[in-house]
Amino acid sequence: MTTPRDTGSGAPLDPGAHSKAYGSSMSTSVAGRRSSGSGSSRGTGDAPGHSVEDAPLLIGEIAALTGVSADTLRYYERRGLLQPGGRRASGYRVYPASAVGVVRFIKQAQTLGFTLVEVEELLRLRGAVGRPAAALEAREVAVAKLRDIDEKVRQLGALRGALADLVAECERTCGDGRALTNARDCPIIAALNDGDDAPPPVQPDRGA
Repeated sequence: MTTPRDTGSGAPLDPGAHSKAYGSSMSTSVAGRRSSGSGSSRGTGDAPGHSVEDAPLLIGEIAALTGVSADTLRYYERRGLLQPGGRRASGYRVYPASAVGVVRFIKQAQTLGFTLVEVEELLRLRGAVGRPAAALEAREVAVAKLRDIDEKVRQLGALRGALADLVAECERTCGDGRALTNARDCPIIAALNDGDDAPPPVQPDRGA
């Protein structure tokens, strides 16, 4: 099975139409199961007072409730971001109802640009009940991310300026339909060709 790719700021890609159709039907099933017994005992041998809202969930149910594919949820589990709560007699793994909140937390953090490594730290702080210093640590993670974003914005600004200069030079050299006899004379091509005559990098001595 292909492992969803961690791009740092965004979530792994969901699978195709079959998974979406399955998720839609599963969502209806979960909604019906929860609305039919919310706040009351399930009456299926669970402990008295055990609410349907607290009932363990299958991975497909979590996928339907959060809009995250089952493959992505398994990837979160392999990274330790999501913890299963055991197995049913049928062998299917189940997860606590709180897993829905965890997945939504991960999605929101990724929307703000946090990588999964940073999300792991934020989840640790999220669970630090009764420790006031956790809020300060969370702020430090956010401040570090803000600095990272500022640096990326600065780099993008520099890249944009360099590319705009090349486009302007190209317009002066070969704009208005003027054709060059040699494409390598194009300022953009020439800039990309810089370093062609440089010596190749020294390869490490594997016999050392």
